[in-house]
Amino acid sequence: MNTRAQGQGQGGKATTSGQDVLQPKPKDRRKRSLLLEINSRNRILKSFPSSMQFRWRLPTPLRDVSSVQLVGGTVPARIFNIYEPMNGFTFLENSVRWPVRLQAGRYTPMLLAAEIATKINALGLSNTYTVAISATTEQLVITRATGLASFAILFGTGDFVDVYDAGVLMQPRSVARVLGFLPEDISDTAGIITSPFAVNLSGATNRLYLYLNADNTQNMGCVARPRQQEPFTIIYLDSTAAAESADAPTYKTFTQDVFQPTFWSVPAPIGRLSVLDISVRDEFGNLVDAAGRDMTLLLEITYVE
Repeated sequence: MNTRAQGQGQGGKATTSGQDVLQPKPKDRRKRSLLLEINSRNRILKSFPSSMQFRWRLPTPLRDVSSVQLVGGTVPARIFNIYEPMNGFTFLENSVRWPVRLQAGRYTPMLLAAEIATKINALGLSNTYTVAISATTEQLVITRATGLASFAILFGTGDFVDVYDAGVLMQPRSVARVLGFLPEDISDTAGIITSPFAVNLSGATNRLYLYLNADNTQNMGCVARPRQQEPFTIIYLDSTAAAESADAPTYKTFTQDVFQPTFWSVPAPIGRLSVLDISVRDEFGNLVDAAGRDMTLLLEITYVE
């Protein structure tokens, strides 16, 4: 029978130092879930003047974050549909070029036609012009009201030219797409220029792209997009009228009845989460303008305590 005391090896010598009995036992770490409400109203205004781009510091840093899910909140639905950098065009009269920038804002078709006419006629040209959007075809029509000079719009060779890659539009630098024009120069025919396609004021703003970044280093992208950074989610507005109608809903509200995007940190969790960088952009990555209206997000974060 072996009568040696436990912890002793051959010859009765101790096999451990005995210090292990003095070590505190590790605590059992448990998975937790936290609801975090984020409101852009609480941002630092001097650092982040836009309510659509700001940095949010968590009240307490979280460790080993495994998932972040959007479960509620509101974002502005009535946002600008004419804005930089895609609000310009070059007007040509008597071979003289005139760069024009439309005032950034939220337009109806009637207001847009009036803005274009005002900007063109303020150039002091030989002709005067009227601008209208057809009620039946929704095409833009620029008409020479007085004068005899020929004129053109330079969407292909002007001061504001869209950026393409292998034929794919990467970044609009003009208002051509909104006004229903192709990315090419177009001259008047008998004193009239008509857009080949309908005006599309809500084309770039009927869906919003929400981006989240953890501590400005890890993009929490859930949606794969070709040639673009992955957004956390795409927010589809309920109606295209939100970009044009004066009585359209002011906010888009998230509910549990709709898809709830979730970012999963795999294969390893986020070691420490203390800051979230948040922005809402259009499909080309431009920051949208909500005229200062606030946004809120309710996030459910799973972490290990």
